[in-house]
Amino acid sequence: MKPAIVIIVEHFNGQIKPVTHELVCCAKRLQQNNSSVIMAIILDDDPTTLAREIADTWGVEVTAVRIPGLTAYNGEIYTRVLADLIREFEPTYVCAAHSSQGMDFGPALAVELNAACITGVEDILEVENRTSFARSVFGAKAVAHIRSQGGITLLTIQPGMFKQRQPDNPVSGSVGVRSFKGESLK
Repeated sequence: MKPAIVIIVEHFNGQIKPVTHELVCCAKRLQQNNSSVIMAIILDDDPTTLAREIADTWGVEVTAVRIPGLTAYNGEIYTRVLADLIREFEPTYVCAAHSSQGMDFGPALAVELNAACITGVEDILEVENRTSFARSVFGAKAVAHIRSQGGITLLTIQPGMFKQRQPDNPVSGSVGVRSFKGESLK
């Protein structure tokens, strides 16, 4: 199985948030350093339309997780469902937005997966032939270069850092649909 980079789609009110497109651009930068496949996961009561939009726009594999009654973000549900899927996909990186939502479930998900967690990522660098991540520290007075020691690394990506560059001739990606029942989330 090829290594994977997983993107957690952020959406609200039936619209994909712009930061999700930046997450894809970040994943494509990470993909340049290895031959990973990019996958996206979207959780919602009815995620198929948004999943198809991501797959058609970016040509990535999308897993649409249908959770009856999930019409708004729920950190506990996100953490539990995403942990199960991510264990199955065995990615190298998981990318989420550095937003209130991503900062709510991201660190909890990293703990659940026993993964490294690097928040507020602003850039990707190659230092000594290893991937490092830049983020502001000390109130943006300095920039730290952080590297993970291996395994899964969960990244929260600072909005506005990876500009949206949609492909000119995208090849449509695939959409797989899964369902979770409410009682399995208790």
